[in-house]
Amino acid sequence: MIVVADASPLIAIDAAVLVDRLLESYGPILIPPAVQAEILAGGEAGSALLARRGIEVREVHDRALVAQLRAGRLGAGESEAIALGIAVQATLILIDDLRARRRAEALGLKPMGVLGILLKAKQGGRLAAIAPAIQAMQDRADFRISATLLKRVLTLTGEAR
Repeated sequence: MIVVADASPLIAIDAAVLVDRLLESYGPILIPPAVQAEILAGGEAGSALLARRGIEVREVHDRALVAQLRAGRLGAGESEAIALGIAVQATLILIDDLRARRRAEALGLKPMGVLGILLKAKQGGRLAAIAPAIQAMQDRADFRISATLLKRVLTLTGEAR
């Protein structure tokens, strides 16, 4: 499985102390230099995240595609992650921003956000409950989720109150 990630899913999953489980589930995760820079902007926590075995930085060579994606109002990390995903024929791209997810899908990639990662982990028996993970992401990584979506996800997992 070839997985490429944008910064926000990795930062959120790290905040929930689930990166090791993510790496176990998906194997090496490739990130482009712009994602590396975004993660490193988080200081020591970002450096510690990138020091984990299984996160690999890969150069993006299709600068024309990156420029096109940037012109479509995507961020640097999202644009490079999509371009890298196409270049390596990624099985999955971890990306949260809705506009970026739609663009990735239009370009033939399979996007998944943090909630999808958590749902798969719970369904696969690698995570007992997702509510504590979501709370940790909200507390430590400024992860935002609407009340409606949160209720829907917790209902799916049998954790709704």
